[in-house]
Amino acid sequence: MVHKRKSWREATIIGRLDPNHWRAEYPGGGSGMFREADIRAYDAERDARPAAQSRRAKATAPQKSSRSRYAIDPEAIAAGRLPQRAPVVTSAANSHYQKHFDRLFALARAGDWDAVRDYKVTGSNSYSKMVVRYRQDLLAVHAASEDPQ
Repeated sequence: MVHKRKSWREATIIGRLDPNHWRAEYPGGGSGMFREADIRAYDAERDARPAAQSRRAKATAPQKSSRSRYAIDPEAIAAGRLPQRAPVVTSAANSHYQKHFDRLFALARAGDWDAVRDYKVTGSNSYSKMVVRYRQDLLAVHAASEDPQ
């Protein structure tokens, strides 16, 4: 085993370069020069990697799905309630997207659902996708409010 940066790797010593340095070759190819202090014998118990455990197996409680703060609360959607106000864009670099959220909210507040449905959003960056998601959430609120309870 040879010590490379912060970890130990398996390697085979192939030669001595001088009294303090050795040449080692990695099993996957490549080689390196190492000081005597950075070389140790392989110990199966110490150097064996623990069996990988899947992320799903580690979970003890069901995780809440992460929600964007630009999305409408699922409970409000199910109840057919519009939010009190449009989401606020806090990113200085993307503040021009605030107008899209405001326009969609104003159209929904006015009850112009055809305009909300036909609202065009161009672009494929994350903020464009958030605006499209917000439009879908508003349409879901409208659909839930029209359904007979």
